[in-house]
Amino acid sequence: PEVSTDRRVTFRFLAPNAAEVVVICDDLGKLAMTKNDDGVWQVTTERLEPDLYTYRFVIDGVGVADPANTLNKPDVTGGHT
Repeated sequence: PEVSTDRRVTFRFLAPNAAEVVVICDDLGKLAMTKNDDGVWQVTTERLEPDLYTYRFVIDGVGVADPANTLNKPDVTGGHT
């Protein structure tokens, strides 16, 4: 994720063949993402307070950890956050 100076967070996920991509984040719930012409899905949050947030992407109904984020930890449900 990219954190801007105004504390908004932008999530991006490359999935050109996906029909739907959402990000599920602590305290924010399910955020629908939109796809650009390059197949990159994106959503930007409102301003967030500094904190640690867990999130995961759901691509066509399948939850996945962010493959670009090396700062993840195992989730008790078997995935990563």
